[in-house]
Amino acid sequence: MDINGNDFRRIVLQAIYQVLAEEKQKQQAMRPVYVIFSHSFDGPWHIQPELAKGDMLTAVIPDDWPQDRVCCLMADSPFSQVIKQAEAASLSLANSVTIYPAVSHTLAAKAALCIYDTFETQWLGRCISAGSRVHLMLGGLQKFTGKEPDAYVQRILSYYKTLLTYGITIGGYPSRHAETKASRTAKTQAAPSIVLRSHIITASDVYPYAAGTCITIAPDAVVTSLAQDEAEHRQISFVRSSY
Repeated sequence: MDINGNDFRRIVLQAIYQVLAEEKQKQQAMRPVYVIFSHSFDGPWHIQPELAKGDMLTAVIPDDWPQDRVCCLMADSPFSQVIKQAEAASLSLANSVTIYPAVSHTLAAKAALCIYDTFETQWLGRCISAGSRVHLMLGGLQKFTGKEPDAYVQRILSYYKTLLTYGITIGGYPSRHAETKASRTAKTQAAPSIVLRSHIITASDVYPYAAGTCITIAPDAVVTSLAQDEAEHRQISFVRSSY
């Protein structure tokens, strides 16, 4: 069959439009994930591609980060784009997830007290106003030195508890689908009992234990939302005690 020039051009344009439409549809189906880097971040941040499958990762970085650091960041993780803080105001937070890979005590305190005087806290405030998800990487939480007064430690932990009440989650890379809660209540009588002495209880702390286990934790321990969901799903209960 002979095809003249006009027909050939029409077929090519139709193919191009179809490819562009499919690409646009694919991008719309992806979950926007913003990773907020700050000056306190001091290491590589590597995410396995399979964990971020279906996510469109955007790194939001300080304006003065050198280009070599940006290149290392792009090499370590599957970011679709890197945006400087000064250019991030136009990014849409609709149906998005924001990840903080590094969280200092100062950031936790300001966020809990709704003090929005830095880019990191202002972004978090925007997320809360937009109803979008905020997630703190557990491995990025500033660690205690062990030399702080107990009152200081308790105050910082109270800030994390406050953030959890805001719907902010703490843990590993956030899953795309929320875990479902079980409809049945845990039965604690005659259940095996163990003691966890961690200040922050995550879902990974719950996984090793069988259904019906009673886990004793400190009165001031922080239980992440995913840990609570996993415990309810597996009929595991938490009991707060000073041991």
